[in-house]
Amino acid sequence: MHAAEQMRDMAPNSRIIFITQDNPRDVIEAALHLGAIGYLQKTRIHRDLMPAIEAVLAGRQFLSTDPDIL
Repeated sequence: MHAAEQMRDMAPNSRIIFITQDNPRDVIEAALHLGAIGYLQKTRIHRDLMPAIEAVLAGRQFLSTDPDIL
């Protein structure tokens, strides 16, 4: 999370996608609060990475489609 804060300070127009093995709701909400537009689970990266990049580049939010996420 600290890296995202630094990125926001250095490049405020950057688009951040978190890639993590964690998916507790509070972690996801914290990432989104820091300005992340995408949130991916490592276990789904093979399926979700390209759609996430495409969505974020188009200005849309992307969350992994695991039913346990939000």
